[in-house]
Amino acid sequence: MAYVIAACGSGGKTTLCKEMAAKYANENKKVCITTTTNMWFDSDVRNSFFQVEEYVVGDEHGKVYYAGNVDEIKKKLKSLNEEDYKKLCDIFDYVIIEADGSRAMPMKIPNASEPIIPDNVNEIIIVVGMESVGRKIGYICHRFNEFYGKDKFLSDNKIEPDTIVTEKLIDDFVNHYYYKPLNEKFPNAKISIYKNDYAKNTVGASTASPFKLCMALCASGFSKRFGNENKLLAKIPITKLVLGDKYDENKFSKDEATQKFLNNEIMIYQLMIEKLLATRDNVLEKYSKELGSNHLQIDIAVVTQYDEIINDKNYSDKVTMIKNDKAELGLSSSIKIAVKKYKDFDAIMFINADLPKLGEEELIRFLYYSIMNNNKMASMFTDIPKNPAYFEKEYFDEILKIDGDKGPRELLDNNIKDLYRYYIDPNQLFEIDTKKDLEKLK
Repeated sequence: MAYVIAACGSGGKTTLCKEMAAKYANENKKVCITTTTNMWFDSDVRNSFFQVEEYVVGDEHGKVYYAGNVDEIKKKLKSLNEEDYKKLCDIFDYVIIEADGSRAMPMKIPNASEPIIPDNVNEIIIVVGMESVGRKIGYICHRFNEFYGKDKFLSDNKIEPDTIVTEKLIDDFVNHYYYKPLNEKFPNAKISIYKNDYAKNTVGASTASPFKLCMALCASGFSKRFGNENKLLAKIPITKLVLGDKYDENKFSKDEATQKFLNNEIMIYQLMIEKLLATRDNVLEKYSKELGSNHLQIDIAVVTQYDEIINDKNYSDKVTMIKNDKAELGLSSSIKIAVKKYKDFDAIMFINADLPKLGEEELIRFLYYSIMNNNKMASMFTDIPKNPAYFEKEYFDEILKIDGDKGPRELLDNNIKDLYRYYIDPNQLFEIDTKKDLEKLK
């Protein structure tokens, strides 16, 4: 009879299931992964799919098998019926179950029927993504909006959509929604909490070869909806929008020098470059501190058709300026130029130059976790993939096939199972398209 392990919660269940399965397979055990909800029917599953009705396990040592009902249309592995699940437990030494779904969000509130764990479970692991720390809970917690205003725990603890997640909040959250109810329902099962921190669990992050990344600012648009002016050269006052968390209204109101500074203006493209410079410095520092490694290189490139931007002496020694002579071909021209220039790098992050409300802290977290997680592509995400987007080199050839003004959106949509989704407040991705947008910004 199999030893049954169920992984529930959010923020890395599939990866954890695969890592546990590989460990037991390497110990010469017969191991199978299945689900009581849904898993992606990816290449791992397809290449090691186990037909329960055959009742036979191959003789290969160190191989992980997968079992379930296949939905070929949605490319998902779905749950087995009760009879086939029992057969699975008779055949294998270890059965590892992905028993919960969270839409790739790092936190979750389960509904009354979740997680779906069989009665014969021996061990339950509650997974939570530590990337949620420091972020607004309303945007990174699955089912939060369904429960908000109706749930006593949320109201008693005054947890609002804008509440910033702390590690204590995570502990309280997991204890209330998962640990206590599961402990009551499965008193004989071993229950543990797995705090998934990409920075502490990434393999090979401190190898001798540096990981080389380019942040490419796409600044070649024609600003057709902005009138006869270039929106990227439009000026905005240096206010809280620019300073972000560094802005202290009470302090600044008494500081004459700072008030003078705040009355200055900065062009939109300059603001975006400043955000990228700060992001680079912070990510390098965070990488070095948390991994004890300096093997990360980050370059910043600005791809533009405008001489005013290329000749900006403020950034001549800080970023690489690249002239785009094919801007009429659309956003894809800037993207392709960056890929060709940095084809030997390990990854590129593309970001449009008209996102002035995108918070510096959000950009730092996005880039850092894009580097550290196991996925090879990432994007900021609302209900669909959004810009900025991150791609590792295995996708460079596909990016070079993109035409027109579409950008890499289609590539992201077609590889959603490989996508690290960084959920974010849509207001942060506010784009400047018209002069009316600029006035709203001011």
